[in-house]
Amino acid sequence: QVRDLREALEVRKVVEQAKGILMRRLQVPEAEAFRMLQRRAASQRKSIREVAEGVWEADRFYRDLEATDD
Repeated sequence: QVRDLREALEVRKVVEQAKGILMRRLQVPEAEAFRMLQRRAASQRKSIREVAEGVWEADRFYRDLEATDD
């Protein structure tokens, strides 16, 4: 039960981070960012966590590229 709670909190944290990334990069409201994650998860038959982690990884990649352009 404690493990399930920790897992749920971790998923929420990753999803919140991904929503923030989408909101910042795409200039969309929070609800739209969440719908984007949901739609992508459904269309790719992945969990929302997997999609959110992909968003986070892509954002990190782009930030690294942007940092080397300076």
